[in-house]
Amino acid sequence: MVCALGIGTEESWKNLVAGQSGVGPITHFDTTHFDCKIAGEIKNFDPFQWIEKKELKKMGPASSRWPWPAQTLL
Repeated sequence: MVCALGIGTEESWKNLVAGQSGVGPITHFDTTHFDCKIAGEIKNFDPFQWIEKKELKKMGPASSRWPWPAQTLL
């Protein structure tokens, strides 16, 4: 599981039970020209652990987060 509360089931559940929120100020891009300044970002995710560098170059930032959860389900 990859979500704003953590990476992996254990970390996500621990933070959920502790009452942590995964929502906070957006840090991945400049929000100056946007009305919304908060989001549920995935923090501390290293796509290089799951995706080859040459494949990662073909993907956008959001796309690089999807193969890992899909692989963990298989």
